Amino acid sequence: LETSADGSSQIRVRGRSLMRSYADEPWTEGSDHSLRTSDLGEVRDGLWYVRGRLDRAINRGGVLIAAEPIEETILRHPAVESARVEAQPDPFWGETPVATLSVRDGHVPPSSEELRQFCARWLTPEEVPARFDLRGGALAMSVKDRIMLAQVDDGGGSELC
Repeated sequence: LETSADGSSQIRVRGRSLMRSYADEPWTEGSDHSLRTSDLGEVRDGLWYVRGRLDRAINRGGVLIAAEPIEETILRHPAVESARVEAQPDPFWGETPVATLSVRDGHVPPSSEELRQFCARWLTPEEVPARFDLRGGALAMSVKDRIMLAQVDDGGGSELC
């Protein structure tokens, strides 16, 4: 496996009790018959440590949470212009969702408690973001209408809670 700059590699598993493949991903000739997970990890002292994911799923206590439905819920709030949800390391759960958002012009920024209650109407308790970070102005978008991660990760926002 290729190792990324942070030393993480995609975790692959294989064994007798493992399924042979997903229905839409049959084995290819010459395959090592391992199942590729979406987890990134590293080996230290002979043990695997999960360090992240290839996709945007958030692994909260072994439960995978999709970021997109959380973003869609936050965008239902009338004051929210744009939103991005990412995983944040959590000492107990492994990861927890956090949201970065911008407010529409002319709207008062909602409090984090207001946003929590708003999200709780449609999301499970595990899906409600643990923190909401407010950005000034709309979040930068790519040509495919995706919020650019570099702007979310640069630490330029203010924490609502």
